[in-house]
Amino acid sequence: MRTVNAAHFQSTRLLGLQTRNSAAYKGVMALVFRENCLDFVDGATMTMVKSMETPPDIHHIFPRAYCERKGLDRTKWNSIVNKTPLIARTNREIGGIAPSKYLPKIMKDEQVDGAELRKRAESHLIDYDALASDDFDTFFLDRARRLLDAIEEAMGKEVPDRASDETAAAFGSKLC
Repeated sequence: MRTVNAAHFQSTRLLGLQTRNSAAYKGVMALVFRENCLDFVDGATMTMVKSMETPPDIHHIFPRAYCERKGLDRTKWNSIVNKTPLIARTNREIGGIAPSKYLPKIMKDEQVDGAELRKRAESHLIDYDALASDDFDTFFLDRARRLLDAIEEAMGKEVPDRASDETAAAFGSKLC
């Protein structure tokens, strides 16, 4: 119990979670799974059963190729804040194009209405409007806040540095 009570999480740690090697990375992804996130294309819940049938992998929400073309900060776009579990078919559907292009493509190709696709994206702790308008900065700050909220709920205590100068400098804004 002492270890749990002594545990802490720093907001800026989200930026350092770039690969799935750390326990913190796996823990944050487990929190996204815990939200009963839905695949963008087939709408299936990313459960353990789904994981065995069509295993999801962790993919960029704003695709890597898009982020590189736009000259976005790699520390941000390659962090866990811009990643989520999706099946391979969905990742192929997304490709390297802007969300404003891949979301309508999913709706057309998969015959998914806008409200349903919004529900699926939001189940991943994503601001759908920011995603659909290719507003990476708004998306990024909002998702970081939502991930920190999930971390706080799981830990049963606050992430103390959400309003710190260091956090504001790293993210471009406080995460309150």
